Amino acid sequence: MQWPENFAAARRFLDLSFRGLAIALQLESANHIREYESGKRQISGPIGVCLYYFLQYGVPDWFIDNDGHEHSQAQVDEAAADGQA
Repeated sequence: MQWPENFAAARRFLDLSFRGLAIALQLESANHIREYESGKRQISGPIGVCLYYFLQYGVPDWFIDNDGHEHSQAQVDEAAADGQA
């Protein structure tokens, strides 16, 4: 995925906030997502592959709670450590 507009469309299709996609991609900041979408930051191969996976198979349930809210990075890390990931 090379084009910022495709990245933005994918995030919207997945119905994720900037923060939600940053958490799903295990990025430090939602600003990275904004920079990908604006073209200020190049979309790397691994980020593109992850986003492609999310588009094909969905974002794993443990990233999102039952109310549709993104989990914090600490909660994601805890779920991974507990084998829920």
